Amino acid sequence: MKFKGWRCPWPPVQVQEPAVCVPGQEPLTVSMLAAAPPHKQKQMIGERLYSLIYDGHTQLASEITGMLLAIDNSELLLMLESPECLSTKVEEALAMLQAHQATKPMGVNATKTRRPACVREVGQSQEGLLAGALV
Repeated sequence: MKFKGWRCPWPPVQVQEPAVCVPGQEPLTVSMLAAAPPHKQKQMIGERLYSLIYDGHTQLASEITGMLLAIDNSELLLMLESPECLSTKVEEALAMLQAHQATKPMGVNATKTRRPACVREVGQSQEGLLAGALV
């Protein structure tokens, strides 16, 4: 039996891939991330995180974003999807920054102190910096 010229009477169904939507940004899908190299994945996630963090913490948005980008991408995506999760991590990062400020020496003649793990040295990898501290 041949079905020559037979067509389905229903229109084709398009299944949309779930996407993380941040106002003012292109929706971010899993396939977009999978197609990008690892450093580009962090950049794509970081751009979206930054815009969300900037709304509440304008002065520290870049520093907080940098701290959070040390976390695994799967957890970062959860933060983009859940404002409560993101808020919790941002508050933890703020607490670490405040603790660091409290230990900073005052005055011009103060001796140099050891950098805490949350402050990245130039050229130091982001992987694992705060992954354990902010989990």
